[in-house]
Amino acid sequence: MGKIYLIRHGETPSNSGKRFQGQMNVQLNATGIAQAKKMGEFMKDKHIDVIYTSPLLRAATTAAHLAMAKGMGYKALDDLKEINFGDWEGKLYSEIYDKEPEEFDKFLICPGDWTPPNGESFNDAMLRVQRAYKFLAEEVGHDKDIAIVSHGGNIRLQICMLLGIPINNMWKVSINNVSVTTVTDWDGNYIVESVNDFHFLGDLIRHGSGNIRKEV
Repeated sequence: MGKIYLIRHGETPSNSGKRFQGQMNVQLNATGIAQAKKMGEFMKDKHIDVIYTSPLLRAATTAAHLAMAKGMGYKALDDLKEINFGDWEGKLYSEIYDKEPEEFDKFLICPGDWTPPNGESFNDAMLRVQRAYKFLAEEVGHDKDIAIVSHGGNIRLQICMLLGIPINNMWKVSINNVSVTTVTDWDGNYIVESVNDFHFLGDLIRHGSGNIRKEV
């Protein structure tokens, strides 16, 4: 039996400014760095055998703070990158909603049946998630404790995969910055123990930052 900790990166200027980031290489802002340090303190006494992270800066920096708290290293895994939002990357949620309301509605209501303009389909992103878990099973096994630092969309897809939830329901799960979702791995059978735990942030909590429906 192993544990998997799904951790979202800390806050970025795009998060606070309500912009699509996707695979843009955005760094943490000051709040995000403070959040990552708080998360590291929270996770310090939990057993972790290995840390994997998306290679994008905001996730890798968050993973570095966790690694420093644990006194260990971390490894980048390309399949943990955020969904590629194509032409929407760098644009405000409100800007997209005003200019392309029908497309924005499809993004919220039926992401599994939709692809961002010149971007990556959510189904293709799910294939990356599945590939990442196949790699982890072969490389690490099911009896180790793993921390996975990635992104809001990627983590939602992981939860959908683990629980057999349709991709079209992915936005019904809130995933706040540096929140920790805990999964037990029973030899490839996954039990989600807790979702979106960020109580440890105290006055650094950003209400509404985990659910895109609330941010539009």
